[in-house]
Amino acid sequence: MKRDADITDADRNRDVRSLFRMLAAVAVFGAAIVGGTALLADARAVVGAATGSLLGLANLWVIGKIVEALVGRGGRTLFWGLVGAVKMVLLGGAVYLVVFAGFADILPLVLGYGALPVGIIAAQLSASTPPDGRT
Repeated sequence: MKRDADITDADRNRDVRSLFRMLAAVAVFGAAIVGGTALLADARAVVGAATGSLLGLANLWVIGKIVEALVGRGGRTLFWGLVGAVKMVLLGGAVYLVVFAGFADILPLVLGYGALPVGIIAAQLSASTPPDGRT
C-alpha cells in the first residue's frame, strides 16, 4: 500500500490514466488505420483492418474490466476471471473465422489490431505529468 507522500496527482486523478482515455486513443488510431487502408487497398483489407481495430478495442475494454475487478474496484472477481479465459478463446475464434472464411486478409487484421498498443502508449504519453515534476 502506498503512503500519502508517494501518491502523485496523477495517482489521485482517475482521468489521467483511465480506461476511457486509452479506449479513445485506440479508437482514433484504429480509425486512422482503417481510413489509410481504405485509401490504399481493397475491400478485404479494409474489413481486416476494421476487424482488427474492433477486436483490439473490445480486448482493451474487457481487460480493463477484469483488472478493475481483480484489484478490488468493484465487480465479481470469479466472474471476470472466467470472462478473461473466455475472451482468449473468442479472440482466437474470431480471428480464425474472419481469416479462414475469406472475409479478410491476415496482414490488415494484424495492422488494425496494432492500434491497441499504439493507442495505449499514446494515451499514457499524453497524460499530464504531476505538478511536482516527478514522472
